[in-house]
Amino acid sequence: MSALRDMSVGRKLTAIILSITTVSLLLACGVMVSYDLIMYRRSMVTDVSTLADMVADNSTAALTFHDEQAAKDVLRSLRTQPHITAACLYTQDGKVFATFVRDGKDSAFSPPPPRPSGSILRTVVCFSSVQCVSVRTRSARSMWNRISRK
Repeated sequence: MSALRDMSVGRKLTAIILSITTVSLLLACGVMVSYDLIMYRRSMVTDVSTLADMVADNSTAALTFHDEQAAKDVLRSLRTQPHITAACLYTQDGKVFATFVRDGKDSAFSPPPPRPSGSILRTVVCFSSVQCVSVRTRSARSMWNRISRK
């Protein structure tokens, strides 16, 4: 406290302005990081949802004609997306119709039972009044992968 008394008024004002500026910059950085994390999560959900919608739309013929190989080919198109580690197609009655598992990742993947929500995104597409398809995808994308690619 004695050091503060011995300082001139100009130095005290400089110290006050410097401390206020430091707090303001730290607060602004915190807000920017928080905003980036929120927007990243939203974009990740949108990206994976779009992929699930595309797979569901492209697999309707395979499910209509019970062509398991065609369904696997549709799911295999997800290999171009490195963050998708596994995906599966379900029939309307909840049975697994086809699966995709990335090589070397999740080799013990077992399709979870159908459910409407969770960490795995689910898209349901009905292509007739009787038959529906459910697509579930699991993503392994992380914030650190995104930062390291820049």
